[in-house]
Amino acid sequence: MQTQQAFLTDIQDYYESVNLKAGDPDHVWEMANYPTPRHIGGKQKVPLTKYHHALHGVIQSEETGSASIFAWEGRVILNGPFVDGWFDLLDSFDYWMHELKREAALTLHSKKLPDGRSAYAVKAAKAHHASR
Repeated sequence: MQTQQAFLTDIQDYYESVNLKAGDPDHVWEMANYPTPRHIGGKQKVPLTKYHHALHGVIQSEETGSASIFAWEGRVILNGPFVDGWFDLLDSFDYWMHELKREAALTLHSKKLPDGRSAYAVKAAKAHHASR
């Protein structure tokens, strides 16, 4: 998989070759955190189209070892044009989404009752049974 730097260089070259400027109203533009994701202190940003931002999030996750993606990006990648390494990007996206879900579950179930059960699970079960 490409590095963030190589990916962004290729994308900037592509934008230049088709005379695409940041903010072009024919495209949806977003500000991507680069080189460090916001959740680990990144403050610098680079303008990318929505599709390229989604691809960048997957590459950044791999490079930093920290999930830098959102669920919407999977839909954008699936519906976007086929690019070299597309299947690898999709596999990587799936891996990082799984990691996000795992971390969320660990956080939700981290508060334990004295008997060792998850306080969240007990509360959810009570709410479920009360709604019947």
